[in-house]
Amino acid sequence: MLKVGLITVLLAIELTIYYIFGGLASYPFRVLGYGFLIFWYYSIRKNSINLTDKLFLITSSFAIISPIPAYILAPIIGNLTEFFLIMIGHVFIILIFRIEGSKIKFFDKQNTFVTILIPYILMPFAFFVAVILPIKSLLVVFVTGIYLLEMVYLLVLSAFVPFSEKGKLYISLSMLFLVLASGANAYRTYITDFGFNYGVVRVSTSLFRLFLLLGMLYRNEK
Repeated sequence: MLKVGLITVLLAIELTIYYIFGGLASYPFRVLGYGFLIFWYYSIRKNSINLTDKLFLITSSFAIISPIPAYILAPIIGNLTEFFLIMIGHVFIILIFRIEGSKIKFFDKQNTFVTILIPYILMPFAFFVAVILPIKSLLVVFVTGIYLLEMVYLLVLSAFVPFSEKGKLYISLSMLFLVLASGANAYRTYITDFGFNYGVVRVSTSLFRLFLLLGMLYRNEK
């Protein structure tokens, strides 16, 4: 609880500074928050670290470096580069699930097609059709479409991870917040940046990372 409390405090400080001074001023607290998650994971797994753990530490580091281009590059180039780095981070998560034995089997008794179809496929594509397609920018539609395909594959793959029940629960929660964060960020970037949209994105992204970490830590719990 103390660890979660520390992450919560760092996130609250980050958001407070963001709404007062802007994104660049709040970035160090994002680094501290994600850096602590990396330290937390490594401190528990350091004596039995394997390839999966190394890949998880790598993908966690992308959460730290991905925002940098948006601060130092021109808006369009910066946003595209950040998008690209986020997608690379997701590739490492896909690799982790594959290494751990996740295989997509739609007719698995424990993972029905309908259960996966609605939250992991239909809802993301419905958002894409309703919000992104009306945007008259081929670049936006193309880039977001690629991101969507990768995310949907990651979501579906996560439903078949052979983890413990607690591990599966945490992974499912992490994917839920990944969808929420992705949708809110796309709306904020391409439609309009309303009041606390950034807060929704940051809280959702942080919960995605936190639950992913817990899922990985409890993956072999019996």
